Amino acid sequence: MDKEPPVRVYAKPYRGSDPKKRAKFQLENEAAVRLERYLAEKHVPGQPQSLTYFDIARETGIRQDLVKELLFRARGGSNGITF
Repeated sequence: MDKEPPVRVYAKPYRGSDPKKRAKFQLENEAAVRLERYLAEKHVPGQPQSLTYFDIARETGIRQDLVKELLFRARGGSNGITF
């Protein structure tokens, strides 16, 4: 059974018909799901954790600017996220 993610990561929805924009938003949605899974794996209940965007990007293979954009919306700070 999958762990419950400690942080919900949301990407922006796109309902338009532009294929380039649709592909960009699809990439962001996939990255958001991967980040939630990654944070759920790292989460140890009862122990606060701090991770930098750089470390998350390096370990997940997601661009650092996208990691920061997605996690900043979810509770992140200027350099990383604590949960």
